[in-house]
Amino acid sequence: AAVGFRYLPLAESRSAAQEAGSWPGQRAASAAPSPASIPAASSAATSALEALTPEERVNVSVYQQVNRSVVNINTKGFSGDHFLMFEIESKGEGSGMVIDRLGHLLTNFHVVDGASEIYVTLYDGNIYAARLVGGDPESDVAVLKIDAPADSLFPVVFGSSTNLLVGQKVLAIGNPFGLQRTLT
Repeated sequence: AAVGFRYLPLAESRSAAQEAGSWPGQRAASAAPSPASIPAASSAATSALEALTPEERVNVSVYQQVNRSVVNINTKGFSGDHFLMFEIESKGEGSGMVIDRLGHLLTNFHVVDGASEIYVTLYDGNIYAARLVGGDPESDVAVLKIDAPADSLFPVVFGSSTNLLVGQKVLAIGNPFGLQRTLT
């Protein structure tokens, strides 16, 4: 399951909880970096960035701002019939996002439904055991908790969907099928 984001300048992309100052992952508002301000590893990378269309530069900028907030989730569980002593190990995986520096993550409920073990891989490759702290099967939303250092957690900045219209461009960053942080 991919996690979707609408690109807004950071100063405009804050949830009501963040505005009220009650969001644990709250970050100070700052102007969104211009696509030209994306760090380049070499002159070849700078040259490649300059060769992009304006739309591609925005895509690269959005990815650079959000990719460390995206996590990979792997689960283990068992399915079968306890009465007949027939159980088969089941595995699953999906994507999620860091929502605060306390280790709370948001994902889809179906990713963790029935899991006996949940593991989360952060952008830096470190893996942490996670526990389900809340979920709503009907809306397919779940909140997980990991015990990771705060400096390894990069909360996503939430935007508002109030003014979105059908047909507007959206970007999704996720870890489908074990691929590392793809952009669609």
